[in-house]
Amino acid sequence: MKKEKVIIGISGMHCASCAGTIEKKLGKRDGIISVLVNFASEKATIEYDASIISMADLISAINSTGYKAVVGQQDNVRKNEITNLKRKLIIGIIFTVPVFLGSFPEFFFFVPEMMRNLYILLALTIPVQFYAGAQFYRGAWTALRNKTADMNTLIAVGTSAAFFYSTLVTIIPSISSGMQAVYFDTA
Repeated sequence: MKKEKVIIGISGMHCASCAGTIEKKLGKRDGIISVLVNFASEKATIEYDASIISMADLISAINSTGYKAVVGQQDNVRKNEITNLKRKLIIGIIFTVPVFLGSFPEFFFFVPEMMRNLYILLALTIPVQFYAGAQFYRGAWTALRNKTADMNTLIAVGTSAAFFYSTLVTIIPSISSGMQAVYFDTA
């Protein structure tokens, strides 16, 4: 037995459940003695038998769970993630504020009539739902592939239900019973 210990950075985790998923998947691999994934530091501490499993196999095993093993460049990866999240936040705010204001004309009487149009609200919601919110869909897909559910799953299901229901009611208003209630602001 050639026992070794390594610390590998992991990107793509969104909650503690992600760390548990990685630990569970890696713990089943031959040659791995122990695994501890720390969500806060985004690192996995792995003890393994180097005569059975190699470092390349460890990286491949982490990547196969839907997360990304990061070796040696974790600071750059983290900076890129933060830059990307800032961009998504700004874009999300730019599109969400008009949707919110247009969704509540009874509170925001100064909003132009055009902003109350359901097709405009739909068009403004699409970038928020599918660009700014894409990470939740990726996280939900990763959880599904690993036969689990997490906060990403909850967010993806909840926002998708609001979005697709509202889209359907906007395109085919006759399916709603009387009042044409939409929830683009929720999505």
